[in-house]
Amino acid sequence: MSDAQLQIIHNEEVFMTRDRAQVFYAEHKGESSISTNCVNAPEFAFRPLSLVKNLLATRRHGPLGVYILAGNNAISVWRSLLGPTKVYRTVVYEPNSLRGRFGLTDTRNGFHGSDSQENAFKEIKFFFPSFNCESILSDL
Repeated sequence: MSDAQLQIIHNEEVFMTRDRAQVFYAEHKGESSISTNCVNAPEFAFRPLSLVKNLLATRRHGPLGVYILAGNNAISVWRSLLGPTKVYRTVVYEPNSLRGRFGLTDTRNGFHGSDSQENAFKEIKFFFPSFNCESILSDL
């Protein structure tokens, strides 16, 4: 991460309970885990599993390393290091990305990255309720 000029501001190892995972992934409720781009995928790939169900199952298998990162364009820099969320895209287009190297499936891709500053602040508050997000901006 130092090569990408990202600074670790805070980190903790946390265990995600089912209740906390449901709250964290509530915005994805009702979404399908199946990409519409998989038109040529075999029949078995289209089992009706919800994205939230898959996320809940995979996010509770062990501790999570939760990090607050800062730097110029930190969100876009981090997300480019992660690579695509879809395994087939990662394997083909960005095999050296973090998800390309360590991800197993679309929902077990090993990493999460906030998609906006607004969501980053919400997610920081979720994991670190007493953390002052405004201090990140003033310190940069």
